[in-house]
Amino acid sequence: MGRPPGDKITSNVLLQQILNGDQIDLEGYTLKVIGLEQFPDKTFLWIPEAKVVIGGINIFGNTFNLWMADA
Repeated sequence: MGRPPGDKITSNVLLQQILNGDQIDLEGYTLKVIGLEQFPDKTFLWIPEAKVVIGGINIFGNTFNLWMADA
């Protein structure tokens, strides 16, 4: 089972917070949360300045293979 971690456990614990609104400001970028209410199981982040979408395979549904785009 191993030895207990002792003093190696961090004292800087971060807890999640409820998001008020539909965007997050991070290091000068605005991350827009899309799909919160209409499609909560397909929610993703959009970074307009970089034209980047951050999301998992769940944003495509259950019939689309993500890697088909590379074929």
